[in-house]
Amino acid sequence: MDAQHSPEHPEPVVQDGHIAYIPAEKEGYWRKMGGGSLTISIVVHAVIILAALLWYIQGAMPPKEEPDFLAGGGGGSSGNTKVNEKMRRKMVQRTPSVRIAASGVGGSIVLPDTNSSVMDLSKAAQTSGRMSGTPGTGSGFGGGSGSGTGIGSGSGFGPGKGPGFTARFLGMETSGNNIIFCIDTSGSMGANLKAEGIAAVRRELNKAIESLPATAYFNLICFGQNGDIFKPKSVTASTESKQEAIAFMKGYFGGSDFGRTRTERYGKEGKDKEGISYVPLLPDDVKELVGTGGGSRIDLAMVAAFEREASTIFVLSDGAPGTVKQGESTPMDKGDLIDLIHEKYKVLLKERPLTVSTISVEAAGAEGLEGVDFLRKLARKFGGKHKEVKPAKL
Repeated sequence: MDAQHSPEHPEPVVQDGHIAYIPAEKEGYWRKMGGGSLTISIVVHAVIILAALLWYIQGAMPPKEEPDFLAGGGGGSSGNTKVNEKMRRKMVQRTPSVRIAASGVGGSIVLPDTNSSVMDLSKAAQTSGRMSGTPGTGSGFGGGSGSGTGIGSGSGFGPGKGPGFTARFLGMETSGNNIIFCIDTSGSMGANLKAEGIAAVRRELNKAIESLPATAYFNLICFGQNGDIFKPKSVTASTESKQEAIAFMKGYFGGSDFGRTRTERYGKEGKDKEGISYVPLLPDDVKELVGTGGGSRIDLAMVAAFEREASTIFVLSDGAPGTVKQGESTPMDKGDLIDLIHEKYKVLLKERPLTVSTISVEAAGAEGLEGVDFLRKLARKFGGKHKEVKPAKL
């Protein structure tokens, strides 16, 4: 038998006019049953079934639990916390279980549509992270950070803070919301102002007080060898407090039984015979000025204004302070005194913005010139302005 008619290649014969091959006698049973194509079909089905099984197992496993929302503990009046967006995006429904069905003789696999759908987040779910705590207390779940309403600071009216409003006194304008007027009421002021000047100062001071808005703060400090303070702390410019301030100023420059100040006449009593209250101001009340004496105590009045958190100080005087240290016979150097005042400002007001406007009442002689020079340098030290006024032209 040649190679063409080997058992692997059956010999062709003619049957009923057609060519046919007679199977070789040694042909295997597996090949006779079509084992080759069946093997391929089984492998393909096995791969498809395995892939489907893996997909099913992965989909049927419960998803990793994530927090539905992150709520912060709200303290204060709001205590609101935003939803963690990253966590919310992970909130999906579990993939539903599916069945895999094999159909058809060809072994095709039919898979139903099992696309996962994102959970329909309701409005409540979307805002579940915004939990309000009970005012003042409250707690929440998760790691969110809460926010609350507290005491804030900003512009507006209040002792020593905020831009304030424009204040006017004797032609000087400045801004602030805690205005303190330091008025020299020593004996020389009455002599230099004379009756017309005193009346003009009263009129201008009353006008300045009455023009203050109700939200502003103000105070008055009158000084000679010591001082009187209108109120222990600056007060709002209510109608009542304005009327009290105007009444408080009536007794100065010879209008009552006391001379330069109520403190000089009544000491620490805190009330004069007419029932008007005042806060006594003595040199011993200021550490750096203990034991000092002298007249026109601008230094004493300004320190008292610092203690009351002034934002603007008006200083009216006809001279310079005659501050004398204990045990000495000559007044302190005026430059040293200005430096001392400025140091007290830095300590008491922590260099908070402050405007100092000084006004010199014209006075004759060397004392008048010394007063103008001192007040000009004092204003310059604080970045303020100085003005000279003539009593006859007030």
